[in-house]
Amino acid sequence: MNSPKCSLRFLSQSGQVVLRVTGRATLQQSPGIRRFAEKCRQQGAHAFLIDLRNCTHMDSTFVGTLLFLQRKSESDPQFEFGLVAPAPACQRLLEQMGVADVLPVVPFEEPANASWTDLPSLAEDMGQIKSSVIQAHQELAKLPGESGEQFRAVAACLAAEEKTKTETK
Repeated sequence: MNSPKCSLRFLSQSGQVVLRVTGRATLQQSPGIRRFAEKCRQQGAHAFLIDLRNCTHMDSTFVGTLLFLQRKSESDPQFEFGLVAPAPACQRLLEQMGVADVLPVVPFEEPANASWTDLPSLAEDMGQIKSSVIQAHQELAKLPGESGEQFRAVAACLAAEEKTKTETK
């Protein structure tokens, strides 16, 4: 049985934005989610939460993007980032990757009158996707111990490949 393609819906109330991820979360959504989170922050949101209760899969770029958002929030004490109710498969993956202790899981009670809005398709050009993949893996490479070690070589390889392509243009 195939997992559904990813859909993104958000709820914004009282300065808190919750992004609900349904289906497969991959590198294709990562650049747009980063931009959306930054836009919310610039517009005065004090919290950006990612609801993973209906997420069936996360690739390494998506997990690296979650790390990027967490680290970015650490530099702003007025801004909270967290995950909401990771699905069991997602929680296992976060534990296996060694990031479960780094990404906070926070409570969220959906208001009875919640009005979720579809996040428009965030078409990305290949350059944005490549940049997002590299940055996400660099975030994973910063993890301590074996967890980060696995991604240091990947991040270095991706960055070197991109540098070579840039130099040959």
